[in-house]
Amino acid sequence: MIHKEEASDGGLSFPDGPGVIAVTSSLDEALREAASFLAFAFEDWQGDLPVPRSLDNLRKDAYF
Repeated sequence: MIHKEEASDGGLSFPDGPGVIAVTSSLDEALREAASFLAFAFEDWQGDLPVPRSLDNLRKDAYF
């Protein structure tokens, strides 16, 4: 997910990667770097890696 407020840098979070967040200076950078952010987070991940859900399944999730 991309988070952006008018007076701030952008941020990324990953619904199926709890606690994985990143701050970027632009939407372009966020899109370019998302996979790198996840790869870095997974280097030290404890336990099984999360399984990403489809966008359809995320939309069915009331918390999302």
